[in-house]
Amino acid sequence: MSPPKSVAIVGCGWLGEALAVHCLKQGVEQVKGSSRHSERASQLQQQGIDTQVIDLPASRSHDLQQFLAADVCVFSLSPSTPGYIEALTQTCMHLPTGARLILLSATSVYPDCNNEVDEDTFIDAHNTNNPTQWQAERLVQRLVSSALIVRLGGLMGYNRFLLKYFLNKESITGADTPVNHIHRDDAVHILFRLMASDVEKGTFNAVAPMHPLKKEVLEAQARRLGITLPPQVAPYKQAFKKVIPKRLLQTLDYQFIYPNPTDFPFDLP
Repeated sequence: MSPPKSVAIVGCGWLGEALAVHCLKQGVEQVKGSSRHSERASQLQQQGIDTQVIDLPASRSHDLQQFLAADVCVFSLSPSTPGYIEALTQTCMHLPTGARLILLSATSVYPDCNNEVDEDTFIDAHNTNNPTQWQAERLVQRLVSSALIVRLGGLMGYNRFLLKYFLNKESITGADTPVNHIHRDDAVHILFRLMASDVEKGTFNAVAPMHPLKKEVLEAQARRLGITLPPQVAPYKQAFKKVIPKRLLQTLDYQFIYPNPTDFPFDLP
């Protein structure tokens, strides 16, 4: 396995920036990132990322085509971005011949079936929990011959940790529901491993292999912060799925840095 010579990251946000910096450290010769805002682009430029201000969907297709001139393109825009599907369509249509596309998707495409799911679990437009993301996956499979779809679990680590989202809540629901999380460091390493591999296409779940209950993660983080959790209230167990990274483990033999979300390190607020 050898790293690509050039990478273009469409939507260089919290994960995209970390991936870009990692690519530079691993010797990728040209790492490009896009942002919709000039101030953000300047911040990325200071990290050594060749940054371009592109507001997708782009009115000037020539600018997009120049930006996408790379061995690997990572599409990292959020599905909540206005014009998301159109932006993805433009990206697919302007990829250079021979380039691989990596679509950052989400484990939320799986239905809440109260069971384990993996990459072979059947999903369609009727049972998916995330119709926009599912539509994006189908679009990429139809338009791009060399496409990898990476379904990320809930991204955690650094300034993102589960308890942060409950600090101002009066109560906790779904405490007995298992989580599907991944630490950003693992997400970055998985994406880079896929870039450097000879895998041309396929769908991969990028999620920690262990699925503690929400309350177990919250209790561990509360102990670290020395605070008392809000009370747990019904419904204690909500509809769920346990997302298994089966294909990732089989294809890459990936060893997780942080396999248990209960042990994820995070920055103290």
